[in-house]
Amino acid sequence: MLMLGASSTLGGVNFITTVFTMRAPGVTWMKMPLFTWSVFISVFMLFMSLPALIVGVAFLMFDHTIGTTFFVAGGDPLLFQHLFWFFGHPEVYVVIVPAFGIVSEVLATSARRSIFGYKSMVFAMAGIGIVGFIVWGHHMLTSGMDPFWRALFMIMTMLVAIPTGAKIFNWLATLWGGSLVMKTHTLWSLGFLVTFTLGGISGMFFPVAGLDIHFHDSYFVVAHFHYVFIGGTVFALFSAVYYWYPKATGRKLNETLGLYHFLIGFASYNAAFWPMHALGIMGMPRRTHTYTIESGFAEYNMAVSTFAFIFGISQLLLVWNILYSARRGEPVGKDPWGGWSLEWSTTSPPPTPSFHDIPTQIDKNEEFGHHKHDGPTLKEKLWTAETKGAEE
Repeated sequence: MLMLGASSTLGGVNFITTVFTMRAPGVTWMKMPLFTWSVFISVFMLFMSLPALIVGVAFLMFDHTIGTTFFVAGGDPLLFQHLFWFFGHPEVYVVIVPAFGIVSEVLATSARRSIFGYKSMVFAMAGIGIVGFIVWGHHMLTSGMDPFWRALFMIMTMLVAIPTGAKIFNWLATLWGGSLVMKTHTLWSLGFLVTFTLGGISGMFFPVAGLDIHFHDSYFVVAHFHYVFIGGTVFALFSAVYYWYPKATGRKLNETLGLYHFLIGFASYNAAFWPMHALGIMGMPRRTHTYTIESGFAEYNMAVSTFAFIFGISQLLLVWNILYSARRGEPVGKDPWGGWSLEWSTTSPPPTPSFHDIPTQIDKNEEFGHHKHDGPTLKEKLWTAETKGAEE
């Protein structure tokens, strides 16, 4: 674990140094792709939080091997929780922030316009990165914390909703003012919007100490975690696979298989993890080896297990799609989606090295993409449909 923490810290330094020193000409800080921003913020958080875990693991090892008393009688057992959660809560954002960048890239390209509120998106992701380091205490509201610190951590944790809400607003505004082209990567990003929003709403119960006393270590926490991590990170990862696979291989993934993958995966995912909220409200502990039939947990757990199995099996469609399309997928040019970031200006797949000459960045505010789509915006489509319905 110590070696893993050290290697991850050094890896974070590598990413940070790359972003600082190796940007292409014209790529200023406020012209970087949002995915690059998200990775930069993510690895910076990793770099800052991992030392706490390394120290905690080292102290734990000393307690077991040389008889120190950092976390045992004579020391402070809660100290380990503080060290762990100082790492553990930023780690949650380390995983989810890159998903924000992926979804921003995909939705902007699919909507045929630049992302709405680019600077506010950057500041929102950076704000989450900062707030993530001052809210670890909300994991310990039931540990007998002083009321002053409990109230402070409650307020700090609720602040996370501000940059999160700003991002969701910007994504919706991007779709509203754009002409949406529906592809499989678009569907997964839209699915991300739905599930991540639901997960964020369920997460707002935990900063309230009175509610957290009841929900802490219950299946409600498990439901929230899965909605944010699978509905957030994994859905964004699926979107990234469908979006960048043509760039990596020179061939598109099959859209029909992709549609079935999305429909089965999205439906079974919600059917599996939504009942966990009910289990948590009913009082099912987060960690339990058994339960009685009379508790009423059995039916919900059967549904959870069944649909979770279906969700897992549905991923075979993605595996088959990747293998099938690697040889029989539709060949594509360098920019099949009309993206604007630099990777779309080289061939698909990229040569070695990726660019024979140092590329320059186009101005995203003046020229979006290489073949702009001039169709109606989503707002215009909805207005037309509403007008036709009223006339009929």
